[in-house]
Amino acid sequence: MKSESAAYGPIWAGLLEELAALAPTPGGRTLCLNLRPAWEASQVQHQQNLTREMSQLLELSCWQNQPVKPDWLKPLLNQAGASGRELLNFLSGLQQLRETLETRSQTLPTLWKLGRDLQPEPALIKLLSAGRISAEAHKLLVQRQGKIKAQLELFDRFSLIYAKARLGQSRQGELPKIGNSIKLKNWIPERLSQSNPLELSLSSDLHALLLSGQHGSGKTRLLQSLYLSCLMHQSGIPQRCAADSALPVFSGLWLIDAELALTERLERLKPLLRSPAAGRLLLIDDFPAHSAPGEAYALGKVLIEKLCVKGSLTVAATHHPLLTKLGNNKPKSPLRTLAILREGSRQNAKITLSWDQIQPAGLIERARAAGWPADLLRQAEATQKSLSQPKSPTPKPAVKKAPSAPKEAPKVPLKPIRADVPAGSWVYLPDLNIYGELMSTPGKRQRVQVLSQGMTLEVPADRVVLSSHRKEKKGDISGIKIQTWSVTGDACDLHGLTVDEALPLLDKFLDTAYYQGLPQVRIIHGKGTSALRRAVQIHLSETAYVRRYRLGHPGEGDSGVTVVELGEKD
Repeated sequence: MKSESAAYGPIWAGLLEELAALAPTPGGRTLCLNLRPAWEASQVQHQQNLTREMSQLLELSCWQNQPVKPDWLKPLLNQAGASGRELLNFLSGLQQLRETLETRSQTLPTLWKLGRDLQPEPALIKLLSAGRISAEAHKLLVQRQGKIKAQLELFDRFSLIYAKARLGQSRQGELPKIGNSIKLKNWIPERLSQSNPLELSLSSDLHALLLSGQHGSGKTRLLQSLYLSCLMHQSGIPQRCAADSALPVFSGLWLIDAELALTERLERLKPLLRSPAAGRLLLIDDFPAHSAPGEAYALGKVLIEKLCVKGSLTVAATHHPLLTKLGNNKPKSPLRTLAILREGSRQNAKITLSWDQIQPAGLIERARAAGWPADLLRQAEATQKSLSQPKSPTPKPAVKKAPSAPKEAPKVPLKPIRADVPAGSWVYLPDLNIYGELMSTPGKRQRVQVLSQGMTLEVPADRVVLSSHRKEKKGDISGIKIQTWSVTGDACDLHGLTVDEALPLLDKFLDTAYYQGLPQVRIIHGKGTSALRRAVQIHLSETAYVRRYRLGHPGEGDSGVTVVELGEKD
C-alpha cells in the first residue's frame, strides 16, 4: 500500500518504515507508514506530550508488548467453541493498560486522557477465562464486536505512540522544545555521517541562508537532515540532540532536491513564489543546477530576494561564487552565508560549520584525486586564477561633451573691510566678480564707495575685500578692462601670455580661488624662457594669502607649473 506521506519524499518514507517496524499491531504499523506532521503549535505539543509520557511508561515496564494478529477476530465471530486465548490476552492487556494509566493520571495526564476510552469488557474477560468461547461468550462477542473493533483502533494509536518512544530510546533521542528559531545543540543529523555533534543556531532575524562547501562535503545531506529533523519535531518523534534544543513549528516544509529534473524543480517552486508567506521552511539544494552561469546567477538572485520573507526561512546550497556573495555577513542580517567543512573519510568525517564564510567547490581537487594529468590541472588552476582576478576596464572612446555652464561660486562669509584701509586701495567685489578702487572707508551705515570700470558703486562693507595685490594702484584706472570668470578647477593656465596679460588674470584667479576655499591651486606658465615663471613667482610672494609655493614635481608639470598653497602666511 502506498504511503500517504510519499509527498514528503523518500527520506521521510524511509524513517517511517523504521518506525513501523517497532509498532506492536498491524494497525499501528499502518498509522506509522501514513504519519503526517502537525502544523499547529498546540498539536505539536500534544504529540510531544504523548511520546514523552509513553517513554516514562516504558521505563516503568508497564507496557505489555504482545503483537496482535490481524485475522484473529473474524473467525471468533463466525463460530463458537474456538480458542479465545488471543482475544483474552488482548482484553486483559487493555485492562492492565487502563489501570496503569489511571493510577498514574497525575504524571501521565495526556496518555490518561486518551486511555479513559479503553473499555476492556470485564464480563467478556470472565467468560473467556474458561479457555474456549462458550455459546454465551460468543453471543456477547457478537453483540460487542463494534466496541471491540473501536478498542483495536484505539490500541493502534497507542501502538503508534509506543513506536515513537521506542525509536527515541534506541537512538537516545530528545524532543526539542517549541521555539521561535532553530537551535539544535549536540545535534547528530540523521543523514550526515560524522564523528562529532553539530551546533546549528539560526536566529529569527535570518530569512535566507546560503550554504557553500566542496563537492562531497555534505551540503545535500545537511539539508536533508534539517528537513527530516523538522518533520520529526512536528510529528512527536525524538531525535539525537540536546534536551534544551528548540525548533519552530513551521506552517509548511519543502525540500527541493538536486536529484529532481530541473523542470520539476521549477514547477515545485512556482506556487511558493506566487504566494510567499511567513512561517515556512524551504530547503533548496544546488539551485539552479546545470544552467548557464549568467542565467543561474540572475534567476538565483531574484529567487532568494523573493523568498527572503520575514518570518520564514529559505536555506539554499549553491556552488555559484556570485550567489554566495549575496550574504550580508552581519549577525542580525536577514541574509547570511554558512560554509560546511569536512575533514576525514566519508564514513567517519569531522564536520564543522563556519558562519559568514564561503567554501569553494573544489572541483579541481576532485579531478586531482581522480588522477587527472598534472599539466592539465596546472592549466586549469591558472585559468581559474585569471578569471577570479578583476580585469582592467576597457578604455571607452572619448566623447565630446557640450560645455557645461560655469558653476556658481559659493558665497563665503567675508570680514568687513577695516576702517583703517586707506582710500585708493585695490579691492575685489566677489558678488559682482569685478575689481575696483576703494573711494571711501566704512561709515555709520557700514557701506563704502568703489570706483570700477568708470562707475562709482555704493556697496556693503562686508561684501568688499582687499585684492590679492595689496599695493595701491597709481594713476587713473577707470579705463582698465578687467576680465572676470568663475573658478571651476584648481589650475590657472597662463601659458602663451605676456607678463602684462598674465598678471591681471592671475590676480583674478587667486582672489576667486581663495574666497571659494580652495586649499591649493596650480599656475601653468610653461617652461619657455622662464620670464613668465619669474614674474608669476614674484607676484605670488607679494600676495597676502599665498602661504607658500613650489615648482611642480615630476608628474605635476615639472618647472612648467607652480603649485600654490593658499592661506594666511606662516
